Amino acid sequence: MRLAKTLTVLAEGALWRVTHRPWLGQRLVAALGESDENVRSVAGIMLAKSGRAAVPVLRSALTERNNLPEVLSLLGDVGDASVENELARFASDNDEKIARAATDALRVLAARRSTPHPSK
Repeated sequence: MRLAKTLTVLAEGALWRVTHRPWLGQRLVAALGESDENVRSVAGIMLAKSGRAAVPVLRSALTERNNLPEVLSLLGDVGDASVENELARFASDNDEKIARAATDALRVLAARRSTPHPSK
């Protein structure tokens, strides 16, 4: 485990959640490609916990084809239906991991649509 890198990503994630600065989001997306599973997990959690605020930076990562399987999964987790068409385009990608991640993300979005939201 690379503790220093994990702590850096955790700090960047905390700043990202407060400020939503695009460059911090881009650093989290880049961390999704790290070899250390802990670093990847922290980056993914921070992006997912940001909810819809993460969508612009995740969309940018789609355009750049940056860490696609992870980004596609996160887009499903965030639950913003506005990305459904983009996810559908990747569902037929030649790379099996990318196609599977897009298909899974589409399933998550569909499940979210059919599940009633608890009232507040």
